[in-house]
Amino acid sequence: MAQVSVTARHVEVPDELREYVEEKVDRLARFEDKIRKVRVILSPDGGAYRAEMRVEMSRGARLVGEASGTGFPEALDLVVDKVERQLAREKERRQDRRREGAGPEAQRARGRPR
Repeated sequence: MAQVSVTARHVEVPDELREYVEEKVDRLARFEDKIRKVRVILSPDGGAYRAEMRVEMSRGARLVGEASGTGFPEALDLVVDKVERQLAREKERRQDRRREGAGPEAQRARGRPR
């Protein structure tokens, strides 16, 4: 399981909200098992509430998502959706690179020297 850090700016984070964040982070693990750290930053933003999620993966890739909503749970739902889409794109890119192959013929076909 990934290391999860929840930070709140100018507000206290109730235990229920912290548990909700951990549930959402567990949902991300369905998409990618290479997640090392997840940092969630919650802050009030005028009349709205803002959630930022920073995901660090094992090979150094970093994903960042931000969202605002009428409450922290809504903002968290929106930011998790954004990060899930980013994870899906990242996974697809890796699979495409594997499909292209790394052999000399594939590299010559792409115009790369050996």
